Amino acid sequence: MPQPAPQPKFAALFVSYNSGDYLPRAVHSLWAQRVDGKPADVEVVIVDNQSPNRESFRAAFEELRDRFGVKLIWHHRNDGYAAGMNLALSKSTAPFVLVTNPDVFYAPGCLEQLYKTLVSDRRIGMVGPMGFLDDGLELVLPINQLPTLDEEMERFRGRFSKRVSLEYSLRCAREMYYFYKHSEPRTLRMLSGASMMARRETIEKHGLFDDRFPLFYEDSDICHRYDAHGLDLVYVPRAHVTHYVSRSVASAPRTDDPMKRWAVARRRYFHKWYGPLGVELLDRIDAAAKRFGHRGGKTATPCRDLGFVNSPPILQIPGPPAETLIQIGLDAAFFLCATALVKAPSWQLSKHGWVFFNAGMPVFVRAIDTATFEVVGTWTFRAPAPK
Repeated sequence: MPQPAPQPKFAALFVSYNSGDYLPRAVHSLWAQRVDGKPADVEVVIVDNQSPNRESFRAAFEELRDRFGVKLIWHHRNDGYAAGMNLALSKSTAPFVLVTNPDVFYAPGCLEQLYKTLVSDRRIGMVGPMGFLDDGLELVLPINQLPTLDEEMERFRGRFSKRVSLEYSLRCAREMYYFYKHSEPRTLRMLSGASMMARRETIEKHGLFDDRFPLFYEDSDICHRYDAHGLDLVYVPRAHVTHYVSRSVASAPRTDDPMKRWAVARRRYFHKWYGPLGVELLDRIDAAAKRFGHRGGKTATPCRDLGFVNSPPILQIPGPPAETLIQIGLDAAFFLCATALVKAPSWQLSKHGWVFFNAGMPVFVRAIDTATFEVVGTWTFRAPAPK
């Protein structure tokens, strides 16, 4: 009689920085996962990168350690996210490694979908799930674009040319629409570092994160590196997570400005992959963007300003099309935005999505007819910042 296949073992690696409000929930969502009908065997490692608010969640993290066997490291300094993740990796043993942000919630079945896709082909180096911005799983987070000099140049041109802006943003929108119609895994050039799974043997051969990236771009770097080694990076639309974007970044003290770390990591990334000439071109792009910044920041199509609103407005879709792709974000160019697919004459942001966009900043929404991929409506509004 054939023996049943052994239950796979997973190592879930977390780096915490003021993540007490989200990390325990992320851990429990992983422990609720099942693989082949059995509870998933998940080893959890947490590295806290000297969080300023550590004492406010110390008891909750130590309960995870004392009651459930989580490996908990109270790191005595903040060496950056990449170094913290590499430290967590060194304390784990399971053959399948899940790199995950602390502000991620795993929907049922996610771990199984990622695992089965990963083991389906030895050419696959890493897999990642479809991310959502909200608990209602309505707003799909954008596909990550691998940073290249061509990409930087096109985004720069799009800030000042309505034609280029529209062409670039609609190309990204078409890519997102593809995944509404096709649920099979697909190879991409980059996956989100918020949640990615790889075999330990792959990581041991090709490395995890480069410690030189203090925050940001460590996921771009590993994807670039794995792609250069001929490994496939596979996006798994049937695996769902909710990513409460940038919660650790938002909680950083003023003395530890995350955007300074972003600027350092960006230059290091382009120097690593494009050399000194690449950094020189990047500097020229940035200088031009700063010089002519007053000309950008506008939508490529006519935009209706709804002013300040105290609740999500109901948007009447012109036409309306039989099917509409809704895009929403804080970017007037729609280069970085969440999407929703609508088959109704109107659309209203859900209460789950309102939590993210109710922040006092201008919000931009546009509707795209999926039959023609023409923009049929664009709106902007501003919600009062929560007190």
